[in-house]
Amino acid sequence: MRTPRILLLLITIVLFSSCTTEPMPDPSYDFDLQGHRGARGLLPENTIPSFLLAADVGVNTIEFDVVVTADRRVLVSHEPWFHHHITTRPDGRAVTPEEAMDLNIYRMTCDEVQQYDVGIRGHVNFPDQQPMAAVKPLMADAIQAIEAHVDERGLNPVLYNIETKSLPEWYGVMVPEPEDFARLLYDELAGLGVLDRVFIQSFDVNTLIAMRAIDP
Repeated sequence: MRTPRILLLLITIVLFSSCTTEPMPDPSYDFDLQGHRGARGLLPENTIPSFLLAADVGVNTIEFDVVVTADRRVLVSHEPWFHHHITTRPDGRAVTPEEAMDLNIYRMTCDEVQQYDVGIRGHVNFPDQQPMAAVKPLMADAIQAIEAHVDERGLNPVLYNIETKSLPEWYGVMVPEPEDFARLLYDELAGLGVLDRVFIQSFDVNTLIAMRAIDP
């Protein structure tokens, strides 16, 4: 009974030996290196210094999140409130987990928001992050700073991956209605002249539908 098995093995070896493997062509990839919230591992997230450092290290795309203030300004922030990991109150006290979501950016003006520091404490999850005084910037200020920095240093223009921080249960409480949010964001990006280098993403598909309705 062993002979057929040996014969089968020999046939298999011969068949595989006779096959020639054509080398696969090397695919050409355009890899999109993104700076998530800027250079979050090195400088405070979603701040202008972090965005400029991301541009300096050579990212193709700068990713950040936006919310809306009470005075209808588009602001860079990962949440529509102040996260307790990074925020210091104007009086110098650290924001606690219990009070974080009560600091609702949609109920605060831009001037009020920027009285809170979001960088001096560093970040517990990023030991290499350099603590520094920082505020949540207006989107317009951030993009203008990035564009000027890139131009001054002769860097390649960057793309922008912008997430609308919105959920249906937040409408009218922590964020505007989707159509209002989309219009504010679109008009500001159009005024900045960067629409051709922007991607909009969101966990709230309604803001994406509203954006598509403005600019199919």
